[in-house]
Amino acid sequence: MTTQAMNPKSTSLRTTLGAVLLTSGLFLSASVASAADNTLYAQGFANNSSASQTASDYGWSVYRNGDSIEGVTATFKIINSSAGADAIENVNALKPYGDNILAGMMAMANNVGDTVAFATLDAPISRAAYESLSFGMQTKGPAAAEFRFVLKIGDTVYVSEQTFTPSSTSTWGSVSLELTDASRWAEVTGLTGESFSIAGTSSELSALTGNITGVGLYSKMGGSSSRYADNFVVTGTPIPEPSTCALTAGIAVILGCMIFRRRNAARHFE
Repeated sequence: MTTQAMNPKSTSLRTTLGAVLLTSGLFLSASVASAADNTLYAQGFANNSSASQTASDYGWSVYRNGDSIEGVTATFKIINSSAGADAIENVNALKPYGDNILAGMMAMANNVGDTVAFATLDAPISRAAYESLSFGMQTKGPAAAEFRFVLKIGDTVYVSEQTFTPSSTSTWGSVSLELTDASRWAEVTGLTGESFSIAGTSSELSALTGNITGVGLYSKMGGSSSRYADNFVVTGTPIPEPSTCALTAGIAVILGCMIFRRRNAARHFE
C-alpha cells in the first residue's frame, strides 16, 4: 500500500482559505446586523408612582386647543399612574427599569380637546442616513376619536395625513406608519397661541427638507371617553456605508481568486 504525501502548498491554501472564509463570515454577519432596524427613540411612559405625572417629566411637550398651554403646566397631568394591579397591556415593554415592570400611559381626557404632543430629540435624526424610518405606538379610545403621528422637521411641526382610529376603549391596538417619500404631512401652526390649527393641504415628505428634530402624536377628541397612547417608538434601517459595500465586494473577489488558484493547484498535482 502506498501513500501520497500531502502537498504543502495545497495545505497552506486550505488553511488560508478557511481563515478568509471565517473572517468574511464574521464581517458579513456584522454588516447584516448593522443594517437591521435600529430603535432611534422609544418612550413607554413608565410610571409606577401613586400619582399621575406631567408629560414634561418625560421630555414631551403637550399642546391642547382651548387653552393657552405651552408645554405642560402642573395642573395638566397626562401620564397616568399604575395605581392598582398592572394591566399587561399597559406594561412598559420598551423601557423596563432594572427588574421592575413599570406601567404608565399617556391619557387625554375627553374634556382636554384635540392634543398635539411630541418629544424634542436630543440628537436630530438624519433622514439621509436611513433606508427606511417607521413610527409605532399603541392606542385605545372611542371609535369617534382619532390619532395621527407628529413629525417635527427643524422648527416646524407636522401631523400625518394618515389617521388611525382606536380599536376599542378597553383593548389596546398597535398602529404604525412608514415615513416614505410619498407619505403626506400637514403643517401645524399656532401651538403657542389660544388654539392651534392644522393646514388644509399636505405635502409629501420628499418636499420637506431637514433633519427630524421631534416625534410624537396627535389626538382628536371623539365621544365621551378618554384617549390613551403608549409604547411610542421610532425605528430606522441604516443605509450601508460605502466602505462596507466596497469591502464586501473585495472579499468576494479574493475568495473567487483563491478558489480558482486552489482548483488549478489541485489539477497540477493529480
